Amino acid sequence: MNAAFDIFMTLGTPVYKAAAFQYLQAMIANHRTANGYTVIRDVTTTPMVQGDLTPGYWMSENPKYLFLIFSRTPRFKRREFMLNTEGKVLRGLVPGTR
Repeated sequence: MNAAFDIFMTLGTPVYKAAAFQYLQAMIANHRTANGYTVIRDVTTTPMVQGDLTPGYWMSENPKYLFLIFSRTPRFKRREFMLNTEGKVLRGLVPGTR
């Protein structure tokens, strides 16, 4: 998600927004459980074999990038700020914005 977000925000190429949507659909289809989302233990089987945990970084990263890509209102000024890999805003790192 991080790479799709970065490339889409930089280039504006719709193919990366489409890739993010495919990721979202696959996540809902394969990772969804009754109480949230989980890891996949084996992606080579049909249906895929789910694990029994969700890494903490998953919730702090992927939904943020999905929200930022699909939000209909501007939520992030890419030319003024940068995001770290956890989706946190880093101020003062873009030249000319200090």
